[in-house]
Amino acid sequence: MPALSKLLRTIRVQLAIFLLLLATEVAFATPVSDDFHANNIDTTTWSFVDPLQDSTFSINGDRLNIQVSASQAHDVWSSGNFAPRIMQSITDTDFEVVAKFETLPSQQYQLQGIVVESDVSNFIRFDTYSDGTNLYAFAAVFIGGVPTTMANTSVSLTAPVFLKINRSANTWTYSYSEDGANWTQTTTFDHPMTVTGVGPFAGNSGNNAPAFSSLVDYFFNTASPISNEDGGLINDTTAPNIYNQINLPQDNQITINLSTDEPSTATIFYGTTTAYELGGISTPTAALQHSIDIAALLPETTYQLKIQAEDSAGNIYESQNISITTLAAGNSLGPTIDVWYGDNQSFGDLGTPQRWINILGNVSDPDGTQSLRYSLNGGPLEFLDIGPNFTRLHNAGDFNVEIDYTTLNNGANSVEIVATDFLNQTSTRTVAVNYNAGTTWPLPYSIDWSTVTNIPDVAQIVDGKWQIEGSTIRPTEVGYDRLIALGDLAWHDYQIEVPITVHSLNDSAWRPGIGLLLRWPGHIAWDASQPREGWWPMGGLGWHRYGLNSSGYDHFNIIGADGEIAVEDGGAKTLSFGTTYVFKMRVETPAGQGSWYRLKVWQQGAEEPAAWDLETQEATSAPQNGSLLLLAHHVDASFGNVSIIPIGSGSPDVPPVISNINAVVSESAATVSWTTDKAASSMIAYGLDTAYGTVA
Repeated sequence: MPALSKLLRTIRVQLAIFLLLLATEVAFATPVSDDFHANNIDTTTWSFVDPLQDSTFSINGDRLNIQVSASQAHDVWSSGNFAPRIMQSITDTDFEVVAKFETLPSQQYQLQGIVVESDVSNFIRFDTYSDGTNLYAFAAVFIGGVPTTMANTSVSLTAPVFLKINRSANTWTYSYSEDGANWTQTTTFDHPMTVTGVGPFAGNSGNNAPAFSSLVDYFFNTASPISNEDGGLINDTTAPNIYNQINLPQDNQITINLSTDEPSTATIFYGTTTAYELGGISTPTAALQHSIDIAALLPETTYQLKIQAEDSAGNIYESQNISITTLAAGNSLGPTIDVWYGDNQSFGDLGTPQRWINILGNVSDPDGTQSLRYSLNGGPLEFLDIGPNFTRLHNAGDFNVEIDYTTLNNGANSVEIVATDFLNQTSTRTVAVNYNAGTTWPLPYSIDWSTVTNIPDVAQIVDGKWQIEGSTIRPTEVGYDRLIALGDLAWHDYQIEVPITVHSLNDSAWRPGIGLLLRWPGHIAWDASQPREGWWPMGGLGWHRYGLNSSGYDHFNIIGADGEIAVEDGGAKTLSFGTTYVFKMRVETPAGQGSWYRLKVWQQGAEEPAAWDLETQEATSAPQNGSLLLLAHHVDASFGNVSIIPIGSGSPDVPPVISNINAVVSESAATVSWTTDKAASSMIAYGLDTAYGTVA
């Protein structure tokens, strides 16, 4: 098994090196013009690039069609260039190219344009994209895979649209036109780059990314355009081109997936010898994408195969011989899906702390994971993002199945997670989800971690991999917003007290922090990210925020409903590593007023201070209900036993708690002071004995 996987990867690497050398050998001095007036893509000029191997390229006689599939994102951003494209290799020289697109993006987020490459991590994209309402002319430079936006301008265009890129030394100029004669400059900028390739691309982005068919009428070098564009008759004498060929052996079957650049039928001839004595299997109709299963094979047996593809004119492509060995009986090479908190999970038993349930885990495969999807109760497969994404999906392969609890059945549910690697080998894992609707989380509420064996029994883990250590819980992997939710969306005024010990920081992260978030509704869709990244509007976040290197910004602050700092202490109090501190935070709403958020922190074992460290009042429009989060943002920390009590008008049956009693006595008088944990009227009964007799 590992040997076969390694062999497959070695073959792919060798093939990639061969194609790279071939591209180098046929590199053109400057871009070559093509009006796509043919039935096939000219593979002496162009090479197919389809990173996710699920798109199609075809020519209908006068234009190129790049068809991007739905649901899976084919984005060009910080995670890489996953857009299908055709590329021609050129030398590093000045040039000017124009592409005429007969389509325009209209759905969120469809995109099409021109990419100029140095290599897979260093390139420039020039394109138009839609946010579902507006169209934008966009340009971005990628250095080491990190993008920098150079233009993002709202434009009003109708198809066709012409995009023009001019490269003069290190200066790049991007323009657009609706007639190919009158041009509007979008941007010009300087960027040194060794150019190796250029070509048109199409893509999409976001959750449930929409399908998109981008039609390219021509791609011209303006120094040598085709004068009689789309002129003359087409005499189809060229066989179909095959790309995206994937050979998938199983123990008793071989599946061959491939694409052709014109509608064709495909036939696989096979046998244990090159006589292909076992016959052939054909696709029933002409198509661009083909999948043929060769079944009833023997395990651990080498078979010889040959592929034929025939177009409507009778032109036939015939491959060289292909040798494939089936796997040992019962073996599979699909991705490994690790569900962190088990294949049986329950939500709602205590109440509903946020709008979403979260099924967390990691997917891995030595051949790389091409896609990850999930289905709820047999419904359509939805695509999941795979980490790292520099926010909630911290490590490579991390995933977070975030499901709206209102879509769950009351009782039993099934979530099927499907992972596919880059050899199109698939694994499936099913998680049984029990949802108990209609329960409200009890208040007051407390947790003694030493009595807990399974964290999800007493809390909902929103992000991260956590473990119990004695009487504390701690994230096993430090990352962005490791979160645990407690309480209910219906909670109003309450107070939490929990000891926290900070062990270390991720110093490379932007301002790590540790603390508590009150009146939490659940993450919000700020954009198309999956899982959602929006963390406000919310109630209030009281925490300690560290600087870039654990110094220079050591502040306690409370962040308000709008995500902005409402109040901070200026660094008057800091936290020492390895020392346990008690965090107490409360939200309380006086009648007719905005809610007060208060935070105090003191070293465990010391006397609780009478005064709050920080206090701030939010507007009446701020959220009035919500659960709470234990939050460790790029911080390795332990959270101790939790105590939550109702406060103020939210707890009419709970009496005030008196603390910090002090008395100053003189010869004939005494002044007594104390603190209550909520607003209260007070009195003192006094006398010469416990009968008292006098009230103040």
